Amino acid sequence: MKMALRFHPQKACRKLLLWLALIALVTGTFPSACPADGDGWTVMVYLYGSTMEANKGLARKDLDEMLSSVRDDTTLLVLTGGAESSTNGFMPGTHGIYRVTRKEMRLLEANEQDMLGGEPLERLLQLGMAKARGKTALILWDHGFGALEGFGFNTADPSRHLTLSSLRTALERGLAGKTLTLIGFDACFMADLETALAVRPYAEYLLSSQETEPEDGWDYSFLASLSADVSGEQAGKQIIDNYAAWYESAYRLAPYLYQPTTLSLVRLAGTDALADALDRVFFDLDERVAGGGFSPVSRARSSAHAFGRGTTPSEYDLIDLGTLMETFAEKGYPVSDAISALKGCVVYRGGDVEEAKGLSLYFPLLSSRQNRAAWRQEWSTLPIGEAWKAFLNRFEAGLDEKRGRRELLPAREGFSALLDDDLLNDYDHARYYILEENPDGDMRLLYAGNDCTLKGSTVTANYRGQCLMLHTDGGDALIPAFLRQDHGKKADYQAVMLLPDSMTGIPKVIWLRIQHDQDTQTWQVLSAIENDDLSDGLVTGRQQLDLTKVNEVMAGSFLYTPVLSASGQPVSYNYWKAVGWPDLFPVTFTGDFSLAEEPIPRRDGYRYWLQLEVVDTYRQEHTAPLFPL
Repeated sequence: MKMALRFHPQKACRKLLLWLALIALVTGTFPSACPADGDGWTVMVYLYGSTMEANKGLARKDLDEMLSSVRDDTTLLVLTGGAESSTNGFMPGTHGIYRVTRKEMRLLEANEQDMLGGEPLERLLQLGMAKARGKTALILWDHGFGALEGFGFNTADPSRHLTLSSLRTALERGLAGKTLTLIGFDACFMADLETALAVRPYAEYLLSSQETEPEDGWDYSFLASLSADVSGEQAGKQIIDNYAAWYESAYRLAPYLYQPTTLSLVRLAGTDALADALDRVFFDLDERVAGGGFSPVSRARSSAHAFGRGTTPSEYDLIDLGTLMETFAEKGYPVSDAISALKGCVVYRGGDVEEAKGLSLYFPLLSSRQNRAAWRQEWSTLPIGEAWKAFLNRFEAGLDEKRGRRELLPAREGFSALLDDDLLNDYDHARYYILEENPDGDMRLLYAGNDCTLKGSTVTANYRGQCLMLHTDGGDALIPAFLRQDHGKKADYQAVMLLPDSMTGIPKVIWLRIQHDQDTQTWQVLSAIENDDLSDGLVTGRQQLDLTKVNEVMAGSFLYTPVLSASGQPVSYNYWKAVGWPDLFPVTFTGDFSLAEEPIPRRDGYRYWLQLEVVDTYRQEHTAPLFPL
């Protein structure tokens, strides 16, 4: 197997010709250069290695699974390349199409075209469909960013992806009127309705994940069960069951690597009815927003389950379509047809995210204005309804509307502030920050809290004097953590730490994924996410860090100078200016580690403050004067 994975085309070609000549002399015939095409499934894998292969050899791992699992009656073609460096022996700058059997990987074609340009995918489809004798599947393997960013990460140009419009062009040309049984994404975020509608003419089923995928991706042992009589629906269910079972077992052994898992199978023929029903929903929403009803719609959107919020520091605004419709239904909006249509096209789901109903939807709210402007160009080309597009335009215009920040008046008691009628109407949520001021007047963040209560027109921070401490065998660290997703009884938080890099001397950013169990009031570090320093700031999953294998990370905190409003009151902590470099100190992870809320360790000569902040439905922050602690 290693020899096959280190295949050198020129040397192998010379050996093959000598071997063919020898056989011809003995038998008078030439054997086929490739094994005969099977009568079973034809599976085409577009394996774009990028950072996952270069950094961790994940492509090689899945290729090994394919080699050990593929059936004799399956025609398995793998188009691979795209990594700056590789553990699997392929030339990083050259991609090739390989025929994979249990015995070997045989190179069929090689060239140096850009894999994200679309033409190599077209060629894979042309070759695969020409060989197909039965059912067909296309699997796209790499980072995924959702419908608006597309698929595939180019390390040389992080802003370049295979967009949905480019994918549609490749499918149109490569399939030439034929239809795939199944198209799947072994990637993050690609189970959205926009993607489903884009590939609708080219396949019967879509198999993909709403959430980020753990770095190991799919379990390719499913190939062993892919007999000729297995239908597209049965194949999709088998892949989902294998995927869910693999991670359930893995997390029992290594709970510190936990990432949420989702995988869903969608009957693409059913997405037409869903799109039509949604267009009617968005027509209604558009009229509501135009009539002054922006805030109720925004609050409903804010409460729907979002994906990537706990597993990546970026914001993609991909929310669960099912939970969104359920939220609208509770408010009396006419969404029953959309709910029925969603249930009709989502055939099967797996994983451990209860809120994942099978398909996501892009609904802008939290992502930056720059990203929304770039994404607007892409979704304007997607096959979605005109009312759908009109609503998104109107809703984004509301988000971009210039609205002044208001200074809140403190209430008489506690850490409380008063809301006027306008802000009460636009209220979405509140949060608070606990700050330590040094003798020079600079401040650092000690704790970020989200436990606030709105009663009448008074909002109160329910602060109990605590901070979050990380305890390890190598010392303790104070960790400010920010809420990313609330699941009711459990909530996901993130905290930033730094990983020393002995090669460059520049620390790498890692994000601790932390979960708070509100029943037991306990905190747990579930996993860590590496930031691969993507220049566009968009980081997806599949880049986990095993903290038990890290000797040391650096905890640190920036000092900030408060930015004052015209009246002299500090604006939101989020807009303060950092002072110099962060204070860093090492934390050893060689043994057990735990999190706990504890009283703030106070220092002589320092002062301590609470800043209460209200966020409205337009995502504008309004602050009260600092409360002394």
